[in-house]
Amino acid sequence: MVPNEVKELAKETTKATENIGRMIESIQTDTKGAVEAIAQITTIIKQVNDFQNTIASAVEEQQVTTNEMIRNVTEASKGSTEIASNITNVATAPKERLKGRPIHKKRLQRCRKWPRIYRPSSPHSPNREWKGGWSFLG
Repeated sequence: MVPNEVKELAKETTKATENIGRMIESIQTDTKGAVEAIAQITTIIKQVNDFQNTIASAVEEQQVTTNEMIRNVTEASKGSTEIASNITNVATAPKERLKGRPIHKKRLQRCRKWPRIYRPSSPHSPNREWKGGWSFLG
């Protein structure tokens, strides 16, 4: 080999080494960027996971609240039905008591027609004329 050829070979080796160094530096820069991107992606995945957990908890709480509301509405409905039944019983009780008692029914109808000046007499009334019926106070 001639010394010029050795010099040329040395220059080419130096250039190739420099090129390899730049490539390595570029790969290292790209790798650093990739690592930073992966770190950001990991952070975003953790945030999404936190959001999913928050949503799942909210859905669970909403389900509990909905079930409680359903229970309360059911109880209110039962109470309303019971109240309606009691009102019906109170409204029909006088009629039921008067069934089979035409005399009392007639008396009740007459009492509704009487003016307020009539009242029942009793042994304790001021006029002391108790006859077991009604008296006129005039």
